[in-house]
Amino acid sequence: MKKESIIQLFKSLGDKTRLDIIESLKEKSYCLEEMAEKLELTPATLSFHLKKMQNVGLVSKSREQYFTNFKLLPDKFDLTLKEIVFSDNEQNKPIEDDKFRLKVLNTFMKNGRIAQLPKQHKKRFVLLDEILKRFESNKIYEESEVDEIIRGFYDDHCTIRRMMIDEGLMTRNSSKYQKVIKEAGAVNFAQNSNKDKSMMDRKLELKRLYKETKPQMGVMKIECLENGEIFIEAGQNIPGRFNRYKFELKHGAHQSKDLQSDWNKFGSDSFRFELLEELKDPESDRYALNKQLEKLKEKWLDKLQPFYNKGYLSK
Repeated sequence: MKKESIIQLFKSLGDKTRLDIIESLKEKSYCLEEMAEKLELTPATLSFHLKKMQNVGLVSKSREQYFTNFKLLPDKFDLTLKEIVFSDNEQNKPIEDDKFRLKVLNTFMKNGRIAQLPKQHKKRFVLLDEILKRFESNKIYEESEVDEIIRGFYDDHCTIRRMMIDEGLMTRNSSKYQKVIKEAGAVNFAQNSNKDKSMMDRKLELKRLYKETKPQMGVMKIECLENGEIFIEAGQNIPGRFNRYKFELKHGAHQSKDLQSDWNKFGSDSFRFELLEELKDPESDRYALNKQLEKLKEKWLDKLQPFYNKGYLSK
């Protein structure tokens, strides 16, 4: 691991919010909106922290239909402090001991595939170096091509790809990848620094705009189109609440047993999710804001009476 990468790793851990994220992901994987709700963060703020953690290999994300799920990656957490701090001195050294190399390959590779990633940095480097042989020098690869080659050795292609970048075995320019060619310690890889700077500025601007976008607050409704019964709730992030409830209903974990039963019976297409009223002037104080939302919710409960046979709530 390069010294710059080590610094970024410790920086990413030196933040209370990111430690809270790690604590949550120890329990299970979460979608963005569900985790934002749990940690009482806006999706934009949570996304910013998760991106930092992804960059240093602490978390990974995967797409599942409408949701982006995040989980902890064990690779960094399995390393000792000694391995992290002193790995820079041994990275990129040629593996001269053929017996050691052969022993590592025989232990951790079965039928040409990696059966298990070793915790020791030097052993992992042997496996990465073996994968690197499948890449041609001076050829630019698309990310999908890199993943396809890596999958021939190991299913978790994201982890291996990130490790190869982190170890300096491959370089990445946007979505283009190239095997590193070392000549007297130099890396032969052409980069357009002005273009990179322009793209980076654009990404920072998009992040800033996304962070400043406030989520909708107010009262929402879930309606069963088959029987007309409704469920009403208030929240500080209605789009996130929609996604959370859809996720819970899909996995049979919604708080309302009657709503969950009808969802299982009629299917997702028989339900409509709707914002009833948006809170236009939210209070900055959290306690006062919760009072506002509760009052708004009571207004719609009185108006629609979603209780007993008319809805999924009980008085």
